[in-house]
Amino acid sequence: MKKIPLFFLFYLLVTGVWSQPNAWINEFHYDNNGADQDEFIEIVVENAGGLTLSDFAVDLYNGYNDESYGTVTMDNFTTGNIIGNFTVYSYVFSTIQNGSPDGISLTYQ
Repeated sequence: MKKIPLFFLFYLLVTGVWSQPNAWINEFHYDNNGADQDEFIEIVVENAGGLTLSDFAVDLYNGYNDESYGTVTMDNFTTGNIIGNFTVYSYVFSTIQNGSPDGISLTYQ
């Protein structure tokens, strides 16, 4: 009887039911000399064709109050180069805060 549950667990792991997509923040630009302009975040996603981009979100955080001041789902990003199984996406923000405790995150739901 124990072989069936173990086989089922193995099946779930191999078929990717419990796996997370392979995606990361590849590059970001958040500060210029003088006025801020052309601030962007670039994300790379492996095998993006089988994923729903709106399940990914980039959040901008104000480190002083630990609150998000902006969220953009990746279906709003611009598709860039596709290299093998990897697709590059980018989004230009009007502003990205650049204080020492500020931050960004990439989440998948």
